[in-house]
Amino acid sequence: MQVMKLFPAFGLLTLVIACNKDKFTTVPQVQGKSISPETVFQGDIIRFVSKFTDKEGDLDSLLVIYKWYSGTNVTRVYDTMRETLNGHNLPASVKDGEIVLQYSYNQGGSGRPPTLTPVPANRDTVATLGIIVIDKAGNRSNYAESGRITLKEQ
Repeated sequence: MQVMKLFPAFGLLTLVIACNKDKFTTVPQVQGKSISPETVFQGDIIRFVSKFTDKEGDLDSLLVIYKWYSGTNVTRVYDTMRETLNGHNLPASVKDGEIVLQYSYNQGGSGRPPTLTPVPANRDTVATLGIIVIDKAGNRSNYAESGRITLKEQ
């Protein structure tokens, strides 16, 4: 009879441990949360928010992937935008949190935020931003992509 009383408590403990086990892994995990605005004009600031987890809290850098679409087909990909996490105000050894990327669209000049180049034609297009997080051991997270935004030429 004593075993029957302990069974619900043991089951709950097992569930809690199993849920926490999946949350933090040695390989970083990333998930896109939001991107705004949905329609972007020259000079607008694009803001992409992602959530990450990392068991060791040793994030080092990230890769940003910028894709343009024609219908459902990807027409161009820029995947060489590598950034350190120094400018993202993340405390050392943080194991979960948000990364906020900001870019201006078709806005010349230097400084922050960096500029995303316009589409290579005089027409509107659809684009996404994606992110991969890398830790100090070189482990790369999954790829997380934003929802689609419309880039307007003026």
